[in-house]
Amino acid sequence: MLEIRLQPALNTLDETVVMAYGTTTRRLNTGSISRITAEEIGKQPVTNVLAALSGRMPGVFVQTTNGLPGGNIKIQVRGRGSIAAGTDPLYIIDGVPVTSTPLNSLASNFQNINGLVSPLNSITPDNIESIEILKDADATAIYGSRGANGVVLITTKKGTSGKTEGHVNVYYGFNKSVRLPQMLGLNDYLQLRKEAYVNDNKEPSPADAPDLLVWDQRHYTDWGRYLLGGTGRVINTEVTLSGGSMNTHFRLGLSYRREGTILPGDQRYDRGSGYFNLDHSSANKKFSVQLSSRYSSDKNNLIKSIDFAGLYGLPPNYPIYNKDGSYNWTLTNPVAWLGQESKSKTENFIANGVFRYTLIKGLDLKTSIGYTKINMDMFSSLPASTQNPAFSPVSSANFGNNYNETYLVEPQIEYRRSVGKSKFSVLLGGTWQKVTTEGYYIFATDYTNEELLESLAAAGTISAKGSSYSEYKYASMFGRINVVNRQKYLLNMTFRRDGSSKFGPGRQFGNFGAVGVGWIFSEEPFFKNRLPFLSFGKLRGSYGITGNDQISNYQYLSSYKNGNVYQGIATLRPSILANDAFGWETTKKLESALELNFLKDRIALTAAYFYNRSGNQLIAYKIPYISGPFGSYQANFPGVVQNTGWELSLNTENITGQAITWQTSFNITFPHNKLISFPGLAQSSYANTYEVGEDLSIVKGYRFLGIDAGTGVARFQDIDKDGSLTYGLDYVVIGKTSPDIFGGLQNSLSLGSFSIDLFFQFVKQQSRINPRLYSIASQSNVLQYGLNRWKEPGDITNVQKPTATYGTPAFAAMQNLTNSSAGLIDGSYIRCKNVSLRYLISKPLLKKLHLKQAMIYLQMQNIFTLSDPEFSGLDPETVNGISASVPQMKSYVLGIQLSF
Repeated sequence: MLEIRLQPALNTLDETVVMAYGTTTRRLNTGSISRITAEEIGKQPVTNVLAALSGRMPGVFVQTTNGLPGGNIKIQVRGRGSIAAGTDPLYIIDGVPVTSTPLNSLASNFQNINGLVSPLNSITPDNIESIEILKDADATAIYGSRGANGVVLITTKKGTSGKTEGHVNVYYGFNKSVRLPQMLGLNDYLQLRKEAYVNDNKEPSPADAPDLLVWDQRHYTDWGRYLLGGTGRVINTEVTLSGGSMNTHFRLGLSYRREGTILPGDQRYDRGSGYFNLDHSSANKKFSVQLSSRYSSDKNNLIKSIDFAGLYGLPPNYPIYNKDGSYNWTLTNPVAWLGQESKSKTENFIANGVFRYTLIKGLDLKTSIGYTKINMDMFSSLPASTQNPAFSPVSSANFGNNYNETYLVEPQIEYRRSVGKSKFSVLLGGTWQKVTTEGYYIFATDYTNEELLESLAAAGTISAKGSSYSEYKYASMFGRINVVNRQKYLLNMTFRRDGSSKFGPGRQFGNFGAVGVGWIFSEEPFFKNRLPFLSFGKLRGSYGITGNDQISNYQYLSSYKNGNVYQGIATLRPSILANDAFGWETTKKLESALELNFLKDRIALTAAYFYNRSGNQLIAYKIPYISGPFGSYQANFPGVVQNTGWELSLNTENITGQAITWQTSFNITFPHNKLISFPGLAQSSYANTYEVGEDLSIVKGYRFLGIDAGTGVARFQDIDKDGSLTYGLDYVVIGKTSPDIFGGLQNSLSLGSFSIDLFFQFVKQQSRINPRLYSIASQSNVLQYGLNRWKEPGDITNVQKPTATYGTPAFAAMQNLTNSSAGLIDGSYIRCKNVSLRYLISKPLLKKLHLKQAMIYLQMQNIFTLSDPEFSGLDPETVNGISASVPQMKSYVLGIQLSF
């Protein structure tokens, strides 16, 4: 008996790629779309699925701003195009737009130690089928005003035909800080402090130098290790059930994640979620419906935001307690600070339904209906016992709530037909969207018992500090024409007319569109016959216009807010100066790209060049306060921002045997941002922020000229040559913080049942270090490169001599160091981002265990980082100017996946 088994042989060029309002393939796509699959996401033990994108997509810069679970993650697609409006991409989950604006931005009191909390933390990474990021005009213009900063399409997993299957995925592990700040040890610190008094010709006293004369001179605390040296345990569990018949498919799942932190005390993050997907089609395939819903709830139990740099810089021998057992408040008290709680609970619900009916062959009617609601309850406390008693503190608490609710309806009609050797499709549709945002903020104080701080009823005084309500309405119509001729000539045209309630009468509507073309030249006989090693070659290009309306609501109206209470009566005061003469910010996008595959698609190379110009800038135009209680008003400004760059990606199949396979993926981006024009910049309030011809992320300050070898005092360039340094007048561009180069390198090796993946991320950039960490003065510790300080005449160094006295030349220079190029250092780094080891259980053992598939895996994230030694243990990704965020976490997890 002859048995024949067919193996799927789908070319990667023909794999489905999700695009705006439909799907395509890499072969026939005319736009720029980067993609990451469920397999790549599943190899990374991340809390927020956006962290899995870091370094893996050309043109997409992903930055984790805080390493604690729940922290915000920023995505920037092809650079920053707006001077003052928002630059976040549009996020869409299964066709439904979702907010990316952190809800705890309602008030600074609700920003705990992990900063702004990303709403996208509630998305379970295990439930993601793929993430596509749309970049150029051809891919994004059909989203009109919402596509100027790119579009992130998140597609969740769906059920398939066949027997009902169950899947279990469980892993357990721990997190550690990728780095700990390397401060001076006790002996080195004490020596530095003694030098400071010698330099100032002053004798230390117990009042101004307790670290030298009062506190313990033998025992010390490494404050960086104390704060960030803990271990956070993590457990993640997901259970799914899926299956279906020929006409009906379903998938449902539950997941739970609990993650501790590296901080002292009981700090943790909990997330639970459930989802359900159902799709059904009639027997004749004319009617189909897709329904999905997902609910998640996460809780952050952390501590309030704090100046980390100030805590790192505490003297190593700083005592926590006085002799009588009370807290020591000579400077601050990190242990007392741990008693200041900050809690948040976020609930996120997303539901959508897609109804499709085939009227006649090739003509489909479709309607998509979506609903989302994300709600955050917030609480923070400030017990009197955690504050300096010298200021007669009282216990207080903050209560807040903020929610965002979205309704979406998108009717569509699509016609597809083949005529001769051409295939074409026409799509027409409309969008109606309503977004409601509401929040409140209550301050409670005069508690008599700190144990009751979470109770409003126990407060002696309750006051409403603020409330907000806004509605955003959006309506549009869109269309697309796609033509494929002879499988080698490609044309894609899109159009959208958008209306936004953020603009005034006569300015509410904008027109956007794009044209994308492609030529698969490898299908031409000339290339087929002469270049047999070329298996695929395509030239593509696009040009179009997209818009941006990421500003606050009601900026074109005169509005009022509560003022002071006068004789027991609440008052109102103006808050916004009306201006209805502003409209859409627009971005013109141009791209050209070359795609090449060699040796039967074993080598795939893509090179793309983009050229974007953003104009009609939406900015808060500054005005003198003498004009009234307004500092600015919303307006269009004739400034122009340009983003250009090269994107390269290379994928190779190095070994393709049955026993062993080896694949490599590499991508690199060379972005360049420039402010092309800004009329009247020198006379505006932005004069010390931007400069024509420079990057928007420039840093201005004094130019550091090094340390005077004779005096040990820092020197700076006197631009106006008036003999003194003046804020602004002596400022120059000292650098920028946006990346010069970024990318990643992945190697995947499979040997029988074993497989390993190794991924490196790299960034070339500059970073700012907190001045408290490099300024040598007073009772403050510094990073270890303080060992290289000036000590005696003739020393050649870039680290100033220490000082302990206000008013000395060294002290004045130290203050100027804060705003100088001395704190802008090489922030480039190479990070071993991910290592994944997997072992598939053999089939005989699976049969005995009655399992369909089983896999044991070990995953490691952020294993090590190579960067400039000047960072002295700081994380170059999360260092951000004068704020010192919690560094990234390195994670080690061991897990098992079972299918039955």
